[in-house]
Amino acid sequence: MLQPIWLDDVWSLPVLEELYQRFVLQPDVRRGTSFMEKFHHQLEGATPQCFQLAAECLYVHMLAPEEIIWPETKLDLVQTALSWCPVASA
Repeated sequence: MLQPIWLDDVWSLPVLEELYQRFVLQPDVRRGTSFMEKFHHQLEGATPQCFQLAAECLYVHMLAPEEIIWPETKLDLVQTALSWCPVASA
């Protein structure tokens, strides 16, 4: 769909817990930093499955944003998040 990285068990409880731990329980509250920079920082060291789940969640979030976001921008954000995955370049 977005990139040819399809990992097993992405939508599993352990991966959901990992993303929850990194994103929800450890918020990045730095000022002057973009959401994507903060998101990337929170995902550093994550499993490939967590990176993919994060990108897929971002994709779902982009389906109904609160503000107008161009389709190209949405795609760029999701592809950027997928590019952080350690297996993305393999």
